[in-house]
Order: sequence, then C-alpha cells, then structure tokens
Amino acid sequence: MRATHTPWPAQADYIEALQDPASAFFDPALQNGTVELDDVLGLPKPRSGQMASVYKVFDGRKTWAVRCFNFASAERADRYRAISDFLARSSNRYTVDFAYLPDGIVVASQPYPIVKMEWVEGDLFHAYIAKHLNSPRVLQRLAWSWVEMVRDLHALGMAHGDLQHGNVLVTDAGELKLVDYDGVFVPALAGFGSLEDGHPNYQHPCRQSRNFGPQLDNFSAWSVYLSIVAVARDRTAWQALGFGDECLALRRADYVRPSTSATFARLAASSDAEVRKISTFVRSLLAHEPDGLPALESSARFDAMPSGGTAIDERLWPFAPFEREPLAAGTYAEPFEPRPIPIPAPPPVPPQTPLLTRAGGGLAATAGGYWVFHALGFSPAQFGAVALLGWALALILVFSSRGPGPP
Repeated sequence: MRATHTPWPAQADYIEALQDPASAFFDPALQNGTVELDDVLGLPKPRSGQMASVYKVFDGRKTWAVRCFNFASAERADRYRAISDFLARSSNRYTVDFAYLPDGIVVASQPYPIVKMEWVEGDLFHAYIAKHLNSPRVLQRLAWSWVEMVRDLHALGMAHGDLQHGNVLVTDAGELKLVDYDGVFVPALAGFGSLEDGHPNYQHPCRQSRNFGPQLDNFSAWSVYLSIVAVARDRTAWQALGFGDECLALRRADYVRPSTSATFARLAASSDAEVRKISTFVRSLLAHEPDGLPALESSARFDAMPSGGTAIDERLWPFAPFEREPLAAGTYAEPFEPRPIPIPAPPPVPPQTPLLTRAGGGLAATAGGYWVFHALGFSPAQFGAVALLGWALALILVFSSRGPGPP
C-alpha cells in the first residue's frame, strides 16, 4: 500500500488514531495491544522527540515503543531498512528488537510508517548516576561498561550517532541499552550524510552532516566517559558541575570556548590525577576535526571484567588508569561558532544649513539687490520679475539639495 501523504500527521492526529489500536495498526501484535494512557485526559500518552513521538503499547506478552514520525523524509525507508537488516544480522547486547514498518499506522484513512521497538525498562543514564552517587564502585563499573559498549559497537562497524543521557538506559542488572536509532550509522549507509546532529551538549561543535561513519560516536563517548569518572572520583562534582536533565558534566558552551569554561577549569584543578589527565585530553580533542578523533577504547585502558556475578572486587578489577597524552594542536581554534560579521557604519551625513537660515539669507540678498537695481535705474516692475525668478530658482536648489536627516 502506498500513498502520497499531505500534510503529514500532527501529534494530535496520532493520538486520535491510537485510541483504537485495532484499526490504527497493521501489525497483528500491535492491533491487539493496549496503548498507555495519560493520567489527566485518559488519551494515548506521547513522549515527544525531535523526529518522532513515542507511544507505549503492551501486546499481552511484550511491551513495544511505537515511534510515529513528525515529518516526511524521502530517505527514511532506505535508512531504516539498512539499520533493521544490520541489527537483525548482528549479535550485540546493547540494541533492542527493532523493525521499520513502512505501512505501520493509519491516520485519516492514509498509511504512514512507524518504527516498532522493544520497550526497555531501566533508568535513564543521568538518573542512574544520580541514584548511585554514594556508590563509587558502581560508577566505576559503569565507566568500564561504557568503554566496553563503545568498543563493541566499533567492532561491528556501527555508531549510534546521538550518545547522550536520554538515549542510554541502564537496567537493574547494570546493563546498557541504546534507544532511538534515527541517527545510527551502519556500513550499508556509507556515503550518506547524517539526518541529525545529535544533542549539542554531547557533540563536537564542528560536527556536520558529512561526519557520518563508524567514528561518529568518538567525541560523545569521551565526553560521557569524563563525566562518569569525574563523579565516580568525587561525588560533589554532581552538584558543582551542574549535572542535570540536559547534560552530564559538559555543555556545548564548554566545547565552543574551552578557555573560558568554568567546568574545564574545575576538572583541570581536580585533586584526582585521573580526572585532570582525562579532562585535559578531552579538551585537546576540540582542536581537531570530528572524523580524526581517537576511539575511546584506544586510550581508556581497562581490564577484562572477572567472570561470574556482578560484584566488584578492586583486587581483581582495578579501575584502569588513563595513560594517553593530550593531542597536539589541530585545525580549529576557538571560538568555534561563526564570528559575527561587523556591519559597517553608515557614511556621515554632511551638515545641512537650516532652512530658516537659508530663507533669511535669501531675504537679505533680495533687499540688497533692490537697492542695486534702483541705483542702476531699473523700474520696480523689472526688479520684481527678476526677484521672482531668483526666488523660484533658489527654492528649487534648496529642496533638491536637501539630504536625508539623521535617523
């Protein structure tokens, strides 16, 4: 089934359609499912994002996240087919069951695509950190798991494209799960550009659409790793550095002007040598193009997790030291954002003689001319005609030469 969809459904249209899952969905499991409702109006509950709104649907056995897109995209089908096929063939424990359904939902008698993803229960990344501020060993394990995940994604030749607190869940067992695959890179998408730039508080400020490949996550991986280590070594960093809903330790403003960043300054002055070294290294990444950054696992050395159980024994698994030196000076210099183009000042307006002054001068010239004409023997009528012509010419010159006044 194919149709031209104009205009694209708004969130309110999806909410209306989802009140009857049996007629809204094509997928049998979703048709028999129950859509999560909000507590106020009893309507389907959306979770809004940049590219889609997400609804929770329980089919009796499994819970699904249904992503309904906010706008049309000619490339969407090709991208999602490539991602879906890749994840179906690849074995990894960080992604969830995922399918792109080109005819997924009916809105106003027209079919539209959706993504059907397994719903994962767990804490958002920043919430998990906040929950374990008093458990440095748990946070050390989180840092180890983070490096391991990035290493495993690189081994598959894929990148998530938007590693940030809202797209990473931590299960009760401490496992990392990735959601939101809109910006994922897989080998079949080589040559494409990225559809989105990712969360600005986690991305290199010079990232562009053409920076789309297996190295896509390198900068955000370093940024998150530094944040975990900082708070694992000093729990007061959570409050001092302003960890919150939209960031961990660092923000876009820190990347754009690191020399004036209070966060980089505090990290560089940390009493912990590991935090000082890693923060200096991460800051040095900002002098280089996004595609040329080293992978996290190449420098954040760690030992293999001991087999059996999840308990942390520092004698068996020490928190690995960081041994990488800062990168040499690179291409970019701050500030990274375009400098404002100066607007030239308007040319000065030449001073204008006030109109009354000019009129007074004209009267004086007329009176003087009368006496000169009288002395030369001209009659008053002749003088009047000449004076009238003179005044007319003077008025023309006065008003035609008036420039624009000051604003």
